[in-house]
Amino acid sequence: MSTEKAQNVSVKIVNPVAKFDSGTITPAASLTSLEGKKIALWWNGKAKGDIALKTIAARLKKEYNVESELFTQGWPHGDEVYDRVIAAGCEAAIATTGD
Repeated sequence: MSTEKAQNVSVKIVNPVAKFDSGTITPAASLTSLEGKKIALWWNGKAKGDIALKTIAARLKKEYNVESELFTQGWPHGDEVYDRVIAAGCEAAIATTGD
């Protein structure tokens, strides 16, 4: 027989449905060429994503003289990673975001 006293327990119920903004977003213009561009390589920490991005970076450098910069950000991420990519002057991004 247990002599422990019952503790008060609270439960918080949350709505799992994401809120969304129904406003219109204009997509960025597509690059007409990769030649000499600066590309953000965005790794979210998933296994071997960094290897994939380093392989892509080497190929882009060889074939298009692309400069690249690796950004790492785990999940969940906030606006700060987008701000870092923009501040670095990157003109496009390649991301490894899945398993």
